[in-house]
Amino acid sequence: VMNTEIIAITKLLKKDLA
Repeated sequence: VMNTEIIAITKLLKKDLA
């Protein structure tokens, strides 16, 4: 998995948890 993908997924997860 590319680092940019990890960042994008992390942002989506954080937005989902928020």
